Amino acid sequence: FLLLQVTRKNEEDGEGRTMEKWSSPSPLLILQAEKIKPIVMKKISLLLIFLFATVAEAFQHQQFLKDRKFCLTNVEVYGRQLQCHDVSRRKTVQQGGFSLLAKAEDSTVDQQQVLLPDSNDRLVVVALSLVGFLYWYWLVFGAAAEANGLPLVPDFLPMKPGWPPSTEDLQGPIDDFSHFFYLGELLGKEDMPYAPPVRLAVFNAAEAWIFAVLPALWKDSRRLPRPILLLSWLTLGVNLTNAFLFPYLVTSAFATPSDKPREKNKLVSFTMGGISAVVVAFALFQTATMTTPVDWRSFLIECQQDRTYLAFMVDLTLFSLVQPYVLKRAKGSNESIDYVPFLGLFSFLFKDD
Repeated sequence: FLLLQVTRKNEEDGEGRTMEKWSSPSPLLILQAEKIKPIVMKKISLLLIFLFATVAEAFQHQQFLKDRKFCLTNVEVYGRQLQCHDVSRRKTVQQGGFSLLAKAEDSTVDQQQVLLPDSNDRLVVVALSLVGFLYWYWLVFGAAAEANGLPLVPDFLPMKPGWPPSTEDLQGPIDDFSHFFYLGELLGKEDMPYAPPVRLAVFNAAEAWIFAVLPALWKDSRRLPRPILLLSWLTLGVNLTNAFLFPYLVTSAFATPSDKPREKNKLVSFTMGGISAVVVAFALFQTATMTTPVDWRSFLIECQQDRTYLAFMVDLTLFSLVQPYVLKRAKGSNESIDYVPFLGLFSFLFKDD
């Protein structure tokens, strides 16, 4: 931990008003806050302890201030406007990367309670945490857990890909990815590796959902900072689907909700929704017109033998279950159509706010 003693001095602004300027000489974190008296507060003593890490912003500390009161003041960190919370009761709050010790007196502003997930949402967050852990433990690192003699690895879980995964183990998913969103078929490429139509349809449907959900996550009032969301979605979401989604939903459930409703970018939402809808429609058309019962039996056998294809089926099931929760966080409430897989998400993307 890095201890910062924040100092305060009074200054006169250009219009003769008295201002309080807070600053710290820390080489890692420069914190400055300016407040015009008596708009915000009169007497404040503030001590901040920060660990300089991206996690500190991502996992913000407000969830640990349940039932506390706070006032808001602008804080500038490296030129970026953030929010500093002055707790009205002397209380040490520690959260992974940093902790806060603050005391505020003679507050003159209306105080608000920190918004945390309600009791129902907490149960959802617990369920999401459990499912996210099992997804990583079984479907991502199942073979590694088995190879290292770790417990709770079910007998039905396929051990392919092995640990470490071989090129042969990953060849099937690599072949599938060459048909991503059926772009190769659209461009008329003839040198692409063959992928069974059922497997290809399930793969592209799962990718279409995780592609289309980004605008909903973007509009979420508890969204993590945009660079974190976008980078994790691009690196983990597109490649590992629920390995990204469930940990992200759990983490962001404790983030500070935005003061104002976030606007949905209509162009981006319509574009991503349109692309995903076309992909899903073609996947359904392909499975309805170009597959046989033998193709479905072959795919089910692959699911029993390879965790990658088992994960495809698990992905579609989990997406269907979690979709209403994602849309509720984006919109504030649910409609009946939100519970219909894919259609609820597409309705959100195409509908005007």
